[in-house]
Amino acid sequence: RVVLTELLDSLDERERRIIFLRFFEELSQSEIAAQVGTSQIMLGSDYPYIWELHPVGPVMATPSFTDPEKIAILHGNAARLFGMKT
Repeated sequence: RVVLTELLDSLDERERRIIFLRFFEELSQSEIAAQVGTSQIMLGSDYPYIWELHPVGPVMATPSFTDPEKIAILHGNAARLFGMKT
């Protein structure tokens, strides 16, 4: 518990808020994005496992995400994080 507190304290206010919303308020990614934006959201997938036949479907079906936000979530944010050329 002490280690977790220290790690949370090391985060900036926005990052702490994202963690709070996800794990304590149990909001979905799209609900969090509506509050804090999409700049830190990335799609994670176990594709091609049967339980995840269309991993991009939920992102594409979220009407509150603009096309540029969908591109960022599906590729751009990860590319930026890992220093990849787009």
